[in-house]
Amino acid sequence: GDKLLVANTLIVLSIVLMVSILPLGAFNLTASAATSGYYTYSVSGGAATITDVDTSISGSVTIPSTLGGYSVTGIRSSAFKDCTGITSITIPKSVTSIDYDAFNGCTSLTSITVNSSNSHYSSDNGVLFNKDKTELIRYPIGKTGTSYTMPNSVTSIDNWAFEDCTGLKSVTVGAGVSSISYNTFQGCTNLTSITVNSANSSYSSDNGVLFNKGKTELILYPQAKTGTSYTIPNSVCFIEMDAFLNCTKLTSITIPSNVTSIGSSAFCGCTGLTTITIPNSVTSIGSFTFRGCAALTKVTIGDGVTSIGGFAFYDCAALTKVTMGNSVTSISSYAFNRASSLNSIYYRGSEEDKLGITIENNGNDYLLNATWYYNSCIGKEKHTYDNACDTTCNVCGVTRTVPDHVYDNACDTTCNECGKTRTTTHAYTNACDTDCNVCGIV
Repeated sequence: GDKLLVANTLIVLSIVLMVSILPLGAFNLTASAATSGYYTYSVSGGAATITDVDTSISGSVTIPSTLGGYSVTGIRSSAFKDCTGITSITIPKSVTSIDYDAFNGCTSLTSITVNSSNSHYSSDNGVLFNKDKTELIRYPIGKTGTSYTMPNSVTSIDNWAFEDCTGLKSVTVGAGVSSISYNTFQGCTNLTSITVNSANSSYSSDNGVLFNKGKTELILYPQAKTGTSYTIPNSVCFIEMDAFLNCTKLTSITIPSNVTSIGSSAFCGCTGLTTITIPNSVTSIGSFTFRGCAALTKVTIGDGVTSIGGFAFYDCAALTKVTMGNSVTSISSYAFNRASSLNSIYYRGSEEDKLGITIENNGNDYLLNATWYYNSCIGKEKHTYDNACDTTCNVCGVTRTVPDHVYDNACDTTCNECGKTRTTTHAYTNACDTDCNVCGIV
């Protein structure tokens, strides 16, 4: 019995010893988060993924190829977020997955270098790409230089690829690019111009503004572009999401009558914008479209608009007057929240028409409590006509039915109200009669 006990004990000790010297990955298990130096990582399938990095890390950083004995294959979303002391990063050959926002907030990062043996990623002049340089993944926030021209091999630009690159003033999009994320240049507060290679078949530029090839879609107006006013080209039908986001210099934007769609947040944060007219061709105003337009005082919403999205005019504290077309059927929650100066709604429909509008109560108190004027003109209560006989409003073009012109008698040739002339014939009893029977003219 003692011999059997000793034998069993030796077997157990042998197993324990084997387990202690083998890496966890040999059993294909998943471990909870672990920490090694600056790095927090998780383990799955025998490989490590960096999930977080201590923000005190600084200088030139070479990401380790192993952590805790596991090969480092992944860098997760926001892993290096706000590591403001890092000046350069070198990525080892073992890494096969990098989330698009892994290096957000690394404001001093000037260069990203990839080990030349890495089979998934590469770098060129400090910029991160996939291996064959068809995908631009990340331009370092602190990279020196004010201009950048993409290689023509690039076909797609990742989400947030140039986010917060405040040093950039101009970017040239290569001939091969066919996909640009709407938030690619978000936070590029000094960007004045985007130029597209003329050979590009998907995109174009006009005076530094980014469009699709046919200029039917306005994609991005650079935040720091010079000038206080901008007239959107007549060819444009669509204004994309975030197209004018935080363009604080603009005080005036003219939207042409061909535009049918305006994306969410299109003019959000345009703090200098004072008035805006949305043409009759537009059918809806998306969420957050004019949020935070602090100087906006007057808005004209065209007769084609049927819906106004949530937070559309949120925090427009200077907004006093809104002209609203008679096609609006729904106004979402918080559409006019914090529009504390709003006092006049010039509604183009009747009071009965207003009953057909579904107005969400949440956050729309200023809209509901404003004075509504019905069958109104644009920007004011009453229509403007030249005189009592005029049938067309001088301001908005609405027509009305008016009584006949006013004349003193059947022989009078000039209307007393508008001065319009007509041809009349006097009436006499016979050829010898000298006095008109109607007006008495001799």
